[in-house]
Amino acid sequence: MRKNTFILLVSLILVSTTGCKNKPKKSIEELPTKVEVYNQDKYAASNIDSLTLTSIKDFGSGYDSAVYQSDIDSIGHYLKKQTSQEETYHTRSGVVYIIKKYGSGEYPEKGDKIQVQVETKTWDGKVIFSTTRLKQPLQFILGVGQVVPAWDEVFPNVQEGSEFMVIAPSAMNYGTKGIQKILSPNTILLYDIKFEKLISAENKNDKNGPALKMKEEKKEKELELEKIPVSIRKPSH
Repeated sequence: MRKNTFILLVSLILVSTTGCKNKPKKSIEELPTKVEVYNQDKYAASNIDSLTLTSIKDFGSGYDSAVYQSDIDSIGHYLKKQTSQEETYHTRSGVVYIIKKYGSGEYPEKGDKIQVQVETKTWDGKVIFSTTRLKQPLQFILGVGQVVPAWDEVFPNVQEGSEFMVIAPSAMNYGTKGIQKILSPNTILLYDIKFEKLISAENKNDKNGPALKMKEEKKEKELELEKIPVSIRKPSH
């Protein structure tokens, strides 16, 4: 009897612990955007090219190549001083993201709607935006320019439920324009982000999306109509 009870308890513990495990992380090679583990001896400067900067121009923020290089160096020096063991990555544009907590949900894709809590700060710790202060989360569509380029580049690499920090060179934020009366031009920004919800997740099972689904239903009705003899069809007008 005691033996059976012990086996049952062990089984329950195993079920509960395996059920709570996070979804396995993708390897760097599998991630949608090219990322590299941050290395103190080799940072992202060598990866910045004209193709990358084209997307920044499209955002309309503008950039100065000398400032960009200076930003990359500043971020590199900042990271060298950090003693945290949290996993740190950078994208091909020099945007850094530091994973504080891995989520277990889906990886978002371009066109997905995302909900986050975020606090945006400058190097000196000045908070320029906070969803906590607004008392409501921020929602946006990924990959269509609704947010700064840094976000569009990083979010495809993080799972729903993740908590992370993004450190972005000024060109990947608001560039040479800044934000009038709020943010000076050429400002590096730090974003503390909690990826609360992938709102488009319920559509993931429908690979074609609702619009194509309606089109298919219409086509099915037309096929059914073709089966009815012409002599007894109702007029379509």
